[in-house]
Amino acid sequence: MKKDLNIVLTCTTGWWNKYFYEEGKHREPCEASDDELERVYLERKRFLFEKFGEYGVGEEIPVRDNKITNVIMKWCVDFIPYILGVRLKCIEEGFWQAYPLAEDEIRSLKPVDIASTPFSEWMLRRKEILNKRYGSAVIGQNVEGSVNAAYRIRGEEFYFDLLMKKDLARHLLEVIAQTVIKVYEFFSREFDLKQVFLANCTNVHIGPAIYEEMGLPYDILVAGETKRLFSCEKFIYLHNCDSLTDKFVDLYKRVPYIYKIDGSHNSDIRKAKNSIPEAGFISIINPIIIQQSSAEELKDRIIKTLNGGADEIAVANIDPVTDINNIENLLKNITESCNEAGFNPVFDVVPITSDEYEWSFTKYQDNRVNHCSDDWRLLIPKAF
Repeated sequence: MKKDLNIVLTCTTGWWNKYFYEEGKHREPCEASDDELERVYLERKRFLFEKFGEYGVGEEIPVRDNKITNVIMKWCVDFIPYILGVRLKCIEEGFWQAYPLAEDEIRSLKPVDIASTPFSEWMLRRKEILNKRYGSAVIGQNVEGSVNAAYRIRGEEFYFDLLMKKDLARHLLEVIAQTVIKVYEFFSREFDLKQVFLANCTNVHIGPAIYEEMGLPYDILVAGETKRLFSCEKFIYLHNCDSLTDKFVDLYKRVPYIYKIDGSHNSDIRKAKNSIPEAGFISIINPIIIQQSSAEELKDRIIKTLNGGADEIAVANIDPVTDINNIENLLKNITESCNEAGFNPVFDVVPITSDEYEWSFTKYQDNRVNHCSDDWRLLIPKAF
């Protein structure tokens, strides 16, 4: 009997704008509301069924399933920067523009207990609203890792700090790590906390030597200090983005309690899994690879990653260049590859983007610059 293998595809907002709205059968949300989010979510599940139903994608009769519409999330990768005082402004294309802090502001930073901030009140009120509507509320805040957050707080100057102002960089990383620990303590009290997410997307920019010296100690700190919040033995999801894990895996294995890691499909997956026993590996395939590879080349890549030991495949940030036919061919290719490698593919195309979920577009947000001291009643989506 073939083993099921999860295959997750996510599309950009631009993709949905082109292939979902431009057909004229569907209308964009008229306001930032739970009613409108749910409507779009259900319509997209039907759309996915119409386009890719033969691969088990979407639903012929869409139903509420408490997967996306009951998630609490705002500020995307800028959640911790926002809590620590970075000002954020919504941009027209979606997402947030961060205004980095100056050196004197960094030096004066202290860890923040999220429970004492207006944003915690917003989360708790959103929890109440979603519980009433769906019977559950899931925390989806993107906490990131210390180096990732430091880059958004300090900007590109942080890379200079790592080399020339190490005391400043360490101070910032320590403040971030201690704030992150307090965030997870809050989450464990108020929500059903499932994991700690350590994202190291920026490691590819700094290299293993600087990560070992400056970043790794704080990943270890967060893992160790959050262990008491979990009854399970392993709870760390270490996100390496779609970069090779090969140069970092011997460092990552020093981080305790890892149950899942991800990285480029070109990574030495077997080495990663041998280095971090019992951890599953999510193999990430960049959409650019799909565009640049022939059907046979792509099939070889997929079979190689499966034979290497991948436990899941993710194709992230599919943009409009990859059209409906391209995706259909991709699903077909993955199905054939999985069959050859002895797996049964279980596809999931995520119907809503993170930008859409948190309404981070200027047509839904106002033009003001957001700060953590703002009244929670100003935040969108509304929590009252």
